[in-house]
Amino acid sequence: MKIRWFRSRLSAFSRSGSGAVTVEFVLWLPFIMAFLVIISDISMIMFNRTMAVRAIEDVNRQRAIGVLVSDQAVEDRITEILRRSDGSVIGQVDSHVVSAVVVTQIEMPVTSIDMFGIVARMGTDLSVVVRSQQIVEAMGV
Repeated sequence: MKIRWFRSRLSAFSRSGSGAVTVEFVLWLPFIMAFLVIISDISMIMFNRTMAVRAIEDVNRQRAIGVLVSDQAVEDRITEILRRSDGSVIGQVDSHVVSAVVVTQIEMPVTSIDMFGIVARMGTDLSVVVRSQQIVEAMGV
């Protein structure tokens, strides 16, 4: 009698669909969360890259028309623009004029520009390099 009751309950349980969605949700939730975290990290990296491109282009233009008169002034201005609220600098800036062309480069370690650190853990020593060139318009710069 007990075996028959147990078999009937077991077969009823196996046919029942209640709770199946919850189980699937619990199984998929870690993958969905990991995907969202990686997307957030990549978005923050691209945002910081865009800010660096904008800063380099604006400051290179100032150097090309003679508003900024030295390479150190260019580097200081870009560093000032990209400085965080806590005072830390996002990356290393290098600027120089070669054959009447202002060449500026920023190298930003991924560890300093990502949000959660997931992308930085995917590889050692990853960095984003932004480089821009601007032809000097004012003679004598």
